[in-house]
Amino acid sequence: MKLLQFDAQTFADGDSEFDVVFTSPEGRCLGEAEGKDSRAINIEKFSQLERNLQEDFARDEVTEYAKGVLFGNAFRLVPLPERGDFFTEKCLSAAERVGAALVRTPDLFGPARYLKECPFDSAFATACRKAIIETKGRIVVFPPPPVGADAVIVAAGTD
Repeated sequence: MKLLQFDAQTFADGDSEFDVVFTSPEGRCLGEAEGKDSRAINIEKFSQLERNLQEDFARDEVTEYAKGVLFGNAFRLVPLPERGDFFTEKCLSAAERVGAALVRTPDLFGPARYLKECPFDSAFATACRKAIIETKGRIVVFPPPPVGADAVIVAAGTD
């Protein structure tokens, strides 16, 4: 999330513990991450995200609900091209109901790789953040790194 230029950190106090809270000018999000060796991310993890959103909103210093984001690495022991759906139908239905965003973690690889090598591209980072913030009840579709990004990455590494 930091590569996308979010201010991101884990959160833990005596009562609550969240995988990540991340903010930007576009909004504030609360995320949960889950990996499954040989199946899709199911409703149990989404239910935890919903509980965490409620706990977060109940804190005195919070005045608005955070956007929920569920990061899923489903079928992680299966080669990427052979993986099935990352989220169960129940998980997709729950995300639609509350307007949460679902992120397939492999989808983050291209944008993160590009931004690691080209951290000056604030416009691309903004587009990635907006993809998360503006996705409601669906799987996030990140913009592809700019055309010729591989050449830029190679050139940046030759200095």
